[in-house]
Amino acid sequence: MKVAKNVRSLFSKKTEPAEKFLRSLSITADQPGPILSDANALLDFLDGPPTPTGNQNFVLPMKLLKEANQRMTEPLVNRMARPQLRSFPTLAGLYLLLRSMGLVTTQTKPKRAVFVDAELRGRFNDLNPTEQYIALLSAYLFRVSVSIIGYRSRGEGRYAEIASCYSQLDEVQTIRPGETSYLFESWEGKMDAAMLHEFGFVKLEMKSDVKEGKSAEIEKATRFPLGDAAYVALLNVLRWSSDEDDFYDTCRPLFPDLKNRLTAPVAEFQPGEFTLNVSVGDCSRVIVAPAETDLDSFAYEILAAFNFDADHLFEYRYRDRTGIDRRIIDSRLNDGDMFADETRLGDVPLETGESFAFDYDFGDTTRFMITIKSISDQPSKRKKPEVTQRVGEPPPQYHWQEDYYDDDVDDEEEDEGDVE
Repeated sequence: MKVAKNVRSLFSKKTEPAEKFLRSLSITADQPGPILSDANALLDFLDGPPTPTGNQNFVLPMKLLKEANQRMTEPLVNRMARPQLRSFPTLAGLYLLLRSMGLVTTQTKPKRAVFVDAELRGRFNDLNPTEQYIALLSAYLFRVSVSIIGYRSRGEGRYAEIASCYSQLDEVQTIRPGETSYLFESWEGKMDAAMLHEFGFVKLEMKSDVKEGKSAEIEKATRFPLGDAAYVALLNVLRWSSDEDDFYDTCRPLFPDLKNRLTAPVAEFQPGEFTLNVSVGDCSRVIVAPAETDLDSFAYEILAAFNFDADHLFEYRYRDRTGIDRRIIDSRLNDGDMFADETRLGDVPLETGESFAFDYDFGDTTRFMITIKSISDQPSKRKKPEVTQRVGEPPPQYHWQEDYYDDDVDDEEEDEGDVE
């Protein structure tokens, strides 16, 4: 399959030639791009004892970045004194990829750290190269989010960004001189381009002249036949879908060796009794509850403990082990993956010391923070949640009440002044 002279012509291409090319593609440990080699290099680098990180988003420590970069097939020339993870586009993309898949996971006790999930990596190693390649590609398209390391994101997956990046590579060789290139000006754009290179869709050539305090910039991007074929047979076909299952259904006829799929271990129910500190501002309540308590019932216990009415909708939010924000929504809503009446406290995959949020009333939102103080593995003797400690007075439920009560105080003070 020849590379199209102009990327815009790919929009009208028939899929049959692209599908034929993909069926004949040979995927090995280092072909068609270095993605498998580099992913395993980063896993090897992080293997062993957990790697401590003081960052709240579990970003790799700065002192390790240059060493990790040297493990890559094509290390980036970086002359920054204090580079960030985003200063290494390939490394950033791979780290987000492995985090999103759960191959690299996190812990908070005894210290915040990242480590390789040995069980899941074993499952990954059992896959053949084609299955590993598709697992990585699928995760980047549908799971990776820059929110994993604390940046704002539109949601999960880089599907739209990858398709947009590729569609802007106008010619077979696209040259964007200067650091202000609109195509590669953001660190996220550079990361997406680096991952196109990793998967063998394009070849990036970097500038050789790197000044002190800078890192190498992209000088030229050359589209490869695989990139065009994937754009026609995969990205174009799936442009209306964000479903990873649909992606696999599309890939199976095109990759004969794709038989198995990586599956992560399912989080187990944590039985026993939870002691939780629920706080809003300076006010807090300690609530002890059986692990079997569903989050719908628990929501009303929280509201009663803070003298809030229960007329409005709510949701819980937490970060899972991959770093992705998850929502458990009010059962009166119908657009979600997890619902409060179907989720128990013991189903929430968090540990002692970790927190999650309870957002109540989407029109005048109050956020309660719930911190897990302890989890007893002994069966709870309680039938329902119970408040065991109260600190502080609850805040007004509605923001207008604050102004209302403040006005009352001001009026009283003014009246007293008049009397004097």
